[in-house]
Amino acid sequence: MLNFISEMQFVPMDLFALNATQEFGAKVAAALGVELAPHEEREFEDGEHKARPLVSVRGHDVYLIQSLHSGPEASVNDKFCRLLFFISTLKENGAQRVTAVIPYLAYARRTDRRSHAIPLRPAISPCCSKLPGPTS
Repeated sequence: MLNFISEMQFVPMDLFALNATQEFGAKVAAALGVELAPHEEREFEDGEHKARPLVSVRGHDVYLIQSLHSGPEASVNDKFCRLLFFISTLKENGAQRVTAVIPYLAYARRTDRRSHAIPLRPAISPCCSKLPGPTS
């Protein structure tokens, strides 16, 4: 799939969906008339994991689908870490631009106005902006 940048330039585009959101990602890909780009996710005995694209993303616009809704297969925090790690891997592999598509964004709710607590989203935004994360 190509993404139109200017009259003269087309940028290759890839669409990934991590395993926890694979079914939804397949529906999105079908609606767009494209295939999901292949990737590998591995679990290790100590709870660590790794994920990597199985196609070159160098110079591509990459869209990554990952819902952060908690479920029996993975917690919100696990899904969030996997999202950040895979974004980092895509950037390290030369993706021109990475856009995270997050249909359910956990931690986005506001706190009660009477509460003195700071919502998590504003608290982590400065931290996450320093990560090699999405460019859109």
